[in-house]
Amino acid sequence: MKIYVIIINYNNFNYTLECVQSLLSSDFKDFRVIIVDNSENSSFFEIQNWLKKENAGYDVLKNSYIDNYKIKDSKVILIKSENNGFAAANNIGIKLALTDQDCKYLWVLNNDTPVKSDSLSKLIKKAEFYKNRGERVGIIGFLYCDRKDVINGVDGKYNKYLATSKQFGVFEKDIGQYDNEEAVKKMIMSLGLQCLY
Repeated sequence: MKIYVIIINYNNFNYTLECVQSLLSSDFKDFRVIIVDNSENSSFFEIQNWLKKENAGYDVLKNSYIDNYKIKDSKVILIKSENNGFAAANNIGIKLALTDQDCKYLWVLNNDTPVKSDSLSKLIKKAEFYKNRGERVGIIGFLYCDRKDVINGVDGKYNKYLATSKQFGVFEKDIGQYDNEEAVKKMIMSLGLQCLY
């Protein structure tokens, strides 16, 4: 079961490196990170140099080569892309991940979100629990990088008649109020930029 973590970098490689470093320390090992770099500065080379220094096992490619790229055993794939926006960059990463027949889950993760070492294993355990019950899950909120005790937003409800949404947990102090199954079940749609598909 392969998990692909998609991270977009735009002119702030320090956050991206902190996020990738936290992922590489994960207790769950069957994952691959795809970094799509939209930067207009030297971030791409800074990330590449860091990966080389950390001996992280990585591949580098340009967006135009994705269709011909064959997934290898690299832990990290760094893609240099033109800046066509956040959504387009995520689509590039997702498109590449889905070429791997072993890809079972995607985790779209903000680059300024370092994760705990057990995050992937907990996410997979919960996703498999719901899958075995015949349910689908798309959950996860996120904490501000500089204020780890404050939730940016957890989830939301979408009103299809008004085409509006309402987020839950916005700027709440994190006291574990969304850590239980009942709280998660009440939420029907993930609005945060972190999603497990």
